[in-house]
Amino acid sequence: MAEIAGPLGRVLSTVDLAAGRHPRANALTVLRRCAVLGPGGNLDESSLLAWAVRTNLGHDDQLAAAVHRRRSAALAALSRHDAPGDGEPVVSRVVSLEPESALLAGTGESGPRNVGLALHGTYGWPVLRGSTLKGVALAYATAVEDPDRHAIFGSAPQDDEPAPGEVAFLDAIWSGPVRAAPHVLTPHAGDYYRDATRRTPPAEWANPVPVAFLAVEGGVFRAAVLGPRPLADRAAALLRAAADDLGVGAKTAAGYGYLRATDPEPEGQPE
Repeated sequence: MAEIAGPLGRVLSTVDLAAGRHPRANALTVLRRCAVLGPGGNLDESSLLAWAVRTNLGHDDQLAAAVHRRRSAALAALSRHDAPGDGEPVVSRVVSLEPESALLAGTGESGPRNVGLALHGTYGWPVLRGSTLKGVALAYATAVEDPDRHAIFGSAPQDDEPAPGEVAFLDAIWSGPVRAAPHVLTPHAGDYYRDATRRTPPAEWANPVPVAFLAVEGGVFRAAVLGPRPLADRAAALLRAAADDLGVGAKTAAGYGYLRATDPEPEGQPE
């Protein structure tokens, strides 16, 4: 039996999650709302990490397929082919983003884990937030001085004429074949950062303290943008280029977060 301390401080008895008896549990609940206690009452990361790796964060292929069908139907309903007046019709454009290396997004999100991971609020699977995708696409558009960037992304409140962007960036949901994998950080300078006087400089010969965390190494994220046809097309193109050239999430300087962008199958691309 593993002891789990819930969000209200009540200690419950349950089966060991690492045994894989709950392969479809919601990872958001497991990783954010539960803290497994080991001998002596210390926080035990290993059980939850083992469960997450064994079950690929509770991912269910059949449920994922149903989610994507419903999402495609919603995008089709949101698209307006008969734009009023002389306006452009509103369309959706879907982009598939496949990790070429380990992906680490949402490291700063709250929870008892040492390193966070962005998880979907309903399904608990890894997700690329729409705000994250919009940010990386904007960074790329700014770097290349794209003439449509203000129309697509809007302007900042401090600008002379602040305005919202005309394109919405939706969350990218994870689909199979999926794989979550354990990674390790080995920080050496813990004593230096804990010492307020900073008398002892950081050094490579100090004993490292391994910190385990989860990263995504497989699967495909299906992103979507919604807006007037020319701007939606351009926003999708900017997102493809940004994902490949800039990467998404944390530790891109170490090779994490680079994605191969492709168009989805025709049935997933509403006109």
